Amino acid sequence: MKINRSLSVFALVLAVLWWPQAHAQSLSATIQQPAHGARVAGQVEVMGTLSGTLPANTRLWLVGKQGDPMWPKDPPVDVIGQNWSKTVDLGGRGRYALVLMLVGKAGQEQINGWIQHGLETHSFPGLARIKGVVLAQVSVERQ
Repeated sequence: MKINRSLSVFALVLAVLWWPQAHAQSLSATIQQPAHGARVAGQVEVMGTLSGTLPANTRLWLVGKQGDPMWPKDPPVDVIGQNWSKTVDLGGRGRYALVLMLVGKAGQEQINGWIQHGLETHSFPGLARIKGVVLAQVSVERQ
């Protein structure tokens, strides 16, 4: 009985961690705007395409990254047909990476917890890591 329970827990953990990575292989995405290396204002319209179907229980998140910290841009990205777009505020000046991520249940719980904590404390320090898979990214310079 103990072995079966341990195997069940292991299978559940494996499914939560493995699902987005395994299914991201059949999914591809681009960020078409802004162009890599573009100079941008504080509000940036980010657009791209998606090839394939989002796996069940996954979402696309656009993340701003400056150095190591990562800031998920709430709410998740909506896809219409094979296109997606989202307007985001990058914050202060400097170099940023705009990262499109495929996020499964564990990553969504992580992001939602971060958002809730930020709303409660009025502080949104960046995340060191987000549980998900990078589908596309571009670097931009915030003026």
